[in-house]
Amino acid sequence: MPSFKDPNSRVYSSSYGYPARQRAKGQPIGVETALAQITPLEDSLAAPGEAVPLEEIEINPQIKGIVAEVYVAEGEKITKGQPLVKIEPSEYEAKVNLARNNLELAQSQLELLKTFAKGRLQRLDKSVAIAETQLQQAEMKIQQIKGIMPELTPDSLKKSEAQVTIIRRILQETKQLIKKIRPTQEKLSLTQTTITQKIDKGRLELTNRQLKLEMALQDLQRTVIAAPTDGLVSQVNAARGELVYPGNRYPLLTISEQVTFKAYVDQARLNALQVGDRATVYLSAYPGQTFSGKVIKINPTVETTANRRYKRGINQQYTYAVWIDLEDLDLPPGVQGYAQFKLVQTSITIPEGSVTHLSGGEGMVMVVDSGHAVVKQVRLGRKFHDLRQVLGGLEVGEPVVIHPRAINPGDLLSMDNG
Repeated sequence: MPSFKDPNSRVYSSSYGYPARQRAKGQPIGVETALAQITPLEDSLAAPGEAVPLEEIEINPQIKGIVAEVYVAEGEKITKGQPLVKIEPSEYEAKVNLARNNLELAQSQLELLKTFAKGRLQRLDKSVAIAETQLQQAEMKIQQIKGIMPELTPDSLKKSEAQVTIIRRILQETKQLIKKIRPTQEKLSLTQTTITQKIDKGRLELTNRQLKLEMALQDLQRTVIAAPTDGLVSQVNAARGELVYPGNRYPLLTISEQVTFKAYVDQARLNALQVGDRATVYLSAYPGQTFSGKVIKINPTVETTANRRYKRGINQQYTYAVWIDLEDLDLPPGVQGYAQFKLVQTSITIPEGSVTHLSGGEGMVMVVDSGHAVVKQVRLGRKFHDLRQVLGGLEVGEPVVIHPRAINPGDLLSMDNG
């Protein structure tokens, strides 16, 4: 009967079937086998997702003021340096004018002080010079008198009284000159110190007012807020007439930079993707159209609803994301769709009918080794049509029994490679 040799028949695996009869005769059991071989496998992977920016830049004011103009709207493309928001500048223009006036006043005061100091020091220098000249003249007279003065004796003392009177007068004048020149010199030194301190103070005040002018000009420049980079305006919170200041609860604007499509991939399939893989993206906002792109980033992300620090790690949801850069499409954030990947890989495969499945991706196969049946444990991958991917436990070229149900380990086998 045909059923006795049909591997799918219950009789085949019974004590009356073909394997049992061959085993009883001590003859090899003819089995159909296939070689484990490398096979190119094509697969497709679809993952839902949405358009998200790789980076978001929040634009905040650096000064306090009233919003005069908002130059952009949500969804608008912008370029680096483009004006975004203008704060009413009149207050800061007045500060600049005041700082300029104060700087000019400080410059004038410093120049006036230098001119006054120069004249005062010149007068004092002249007075000191005159006193020093008079002192030198007095000292010369004393030396002259000493040169002509004879040695005093009791006999000549009366004759020298007139000369002594003259010497006393010259000495008295010299003492007066010394008393006069010392205060003049001290006054000159003190005046020089005082003037130097005043000039230093004037220069410091000039520097401070220059800094204040620079700060006022910087604040005036900050009344116009420009884009720091190219991008897309994804959010506008500023309105004309609104009071804004540094530390606002919400940013004036949010700029999205390099918007990409973020696809959420099953973690079991994440290893199948690599940076640089091509993808086809279907967007709900563009029905009937497809967009091509490539994977630029693969990363696990964490989303959590925990707001308090001590609850960190609670209510966390782990997802795996793949970022796709779409070519020739300026995509606004929030657009939903899905990405499809065509995956081609090579792997060892065997017929699905040769596998006995266990749990956890494990399985068993029966191979023919030196004419006998040998059981091997293998790690299994995905199924592709009637083939099963083998991830480990089997070498290329090993013959596996396609229907091993009635074969026992150690049975003598004869192969039929189909």
